[in-house]
Amino acid sequence: MRGAHLVSLQLLLDYFWASIVIIAPYILVLFSCFNFYTSIATIFKHQWTDNSFAGIRKNSCSPRDTANTLCNVPYAPTDEINQLCLSMYNSTDCQRIRDSALAASVEYSGQLILAQSLAGVVIILI
Repeated sequence: MRGAHLVSLQLLLDYFWASIVIIAPYILVLFSCFNFYTSIATIFKHQWTDNSFAGIRKNSCSPRDTANTLCNVPYAPTDEINQLCLSMYNSTDCQRIRDSALAASVEYSGQLILAQSLAGVVIILI
């Protein structure tokens, strides 16, 4: 506001460019957050068995020791999952464990992204 008080064109232009350089990328990232929010369930579903999701599985699977066993089954039709689960782990709980862990992790991540996006909107409006 010093530029407006002194009516210095140089200070006003500096303030304008600083605002554009900071706010424009921020709005772009904010738009990406809202866009990512709509596709998070699909991303989690298809990447669930990937090694990069090991930490998410460990935090979401119940009991936790099933993160790399019963909870780590691919997304497939029920009969294929049951056959895989019976042959590898001698159990039929794989789909139930995976689905409940997947739902919990998608809900938590969705809430986190939504909170970040709303905080971004508030910051832009201020």
